[in-house]
Amino acid sequence: MSDTATEAPARAAVARVASRYDDEEGTLTAGALRRLAQRQALAGKRCGSCGELLPTSAFGAEARRPDGLKASCRPCLAAAASTARARRAGGTS
Repeated sequence: MSDTATEAPARAAVARVASRYDDEEGTLTAGALRRLAQRQALAGKRCGSCGELLPTSAFGAEARRPDGLKASCRPCLAAAASTARARRAGGTS
């Protein structure tokens, strides 16, 4: 696959995200520009729990983080929540 073929979907995704961050004048806010720049610079993101390099679509949103994404991927967060529920219910795992 050529670089232009992989860049087109990425640009479309960035445009979709950008449309959500437009302010009243139609310009991006400073925070949104920082998050978009970081997402563009990275082809993916490494999960803080499992350490795998995954596409950014595998991470949930968290506005307080510089890249706008959670530190752990969705599967890791789901596993942690499942373990916590079992522990609260009296299970051992």
